[in-house]
Amino acid sequence: MTKIVDLYTANPDKQIFICDFSPPRSGKSRLLEPAATLSGLDFISVAYNPGRTSRINSAIAAYSIKYNLSSDVVFTLATRDMNKLAMQSLLLGADLLGLENIVVVKGDNFT
Repeated sequence: MTKIVDLYTANPDKQIFICDFSPPRSGKSRLLEPAATLSGLDFISVAYNPGRTSRINSAIAAYSIKYNLSSDVVFTLATRDMNKLAMQSLLLGADLLGLENIVVVKGDNFT
C-alpha cells in the first residue's frame, strides 16, 4: 500500500486526489461496491461514522476496499468514541492489516 507521505515526497508538485467514502450502515459487503466507481484517485478515504450514525468501522471498511478493489485507502478515527486502550488495539489491528494511512480527528461534540 502506498503511504500518502511517500507519494508526496517522491513528487511534491503532484496533486494528490483523495475522495471521501461513507461506509454503509449495514454489514453487507455489497454496500461497499460503490467505492469501485471511484476511479482516477490516489486514495479512497473512509469516513468515521459520518452524521453521528453507527456504521461499519472505518478501518475494517478501508481494509475491505483495499483488499477487494486493490485501492489505496485512508481511514479516519475519531478519538471521541474510544478510550486509550481501544484506540491502541484498533491501531495495532490496522497495522496487522497493512493500513498505513490514517486521519485522526476529535469528532463532533455530543449534544
